[in-house]
Amino acid sequence: MLGSSYAFLFANNYRYKWGPSTEFAYDESVGITSWRELHPESGRTLDRVKLGRLHERFSWGLSMKGEIVQPHYSVFANIGYDLIHSHKKESRIYQILGVKLYLQNNLFGTFGIRATDLCRAQYLYWNLGYTFTTKKRQKSL
Repeated sequence: MLGSSYAFLFANNYRYKWGPSTEFAYDESVGITSWRELHPESGRTLDRVKLGRLHERFSWGLSMKGEIVQPHYSVFANIGYDLIHSHKKESRIYQILGVKLYLQNNLFGTFGIRATDLCRAQYLYWNLGYTFTTKKRQKSL
């Protein structure tokens, strides 16, 4: 599993942020099939795995993100829709719940879970991220 995300968050006050987000993921386990077969010469049982098609392993979604900020951590939630989605058995609507831990001024780590239907977990994840800050404009006279 490999992924990337970007969120443009608005800070209405110092405790709450919200805004649009996008998530891109490559999941090698999508469409995978496995079976056991008996080797004709040795008589051993062998495990076989066949990966799904390459284009089915990618997904890309748009979501809305909300984040409650605490002094050393944040709790966040996303609700989104996969625009590129090849998981035939899973819904395109997804949810993400997670915790963000601030490691340095702009460096953070997150741990979260992505699910569909508010109950079916797709995967757990952790990542490192960086916050780009913008300078506030000064009012001119």
